[in-house]
Amino acid sequence: MVKKMSTSEVPEGRFRAHGLVEVTLAGNIAHYEAWGPFNEELAIAFNKVQEHVIPEMVALNRWGELTIFHNSMLASLNTLSHFTEALKARAAQGSAPSATAYVAGPEVEGAEIMGAVISKCYQDAGLLLRIFT
Repeated sequence: MVKKMSTSEVPEGRFRAHGLVEVTLAGNIAHYEAWGPFNEELAIAFNKVQEHVIPEMVALNRWGELTIFHNSMLASLNTLSHFTEALKARAAQGSAPSATAYVAGPEVEGAEIMGAVISKCYQDAGLLLRIFT
């Protein structure tokens, strides 16, 4: 069964989320399409979406994530901090994917810079990430 969710479905908080992430669950792969740049409110909305995604995927035992970036990968330091803390929490709870792949072509703003930054987020959480162009 294919299931779709989006950060656009999360009610806005005090400020509007910048960026969009859509997820499609198909088999044991959570496939994300992400349009940046991203702000802290988007990270909060993304974590709310993940509250639905993670339990479904964890029930499968072995699963993976694939994220394809469009437009921009840029994110604020606060956004990255929220993201890293969520990764660490999932790793500690045993609810992280077996592997994660990011795809960001050369046309994606900030891909060269953010690739290393996001890799550090995953490394700090003890999780496997590979980035492809």
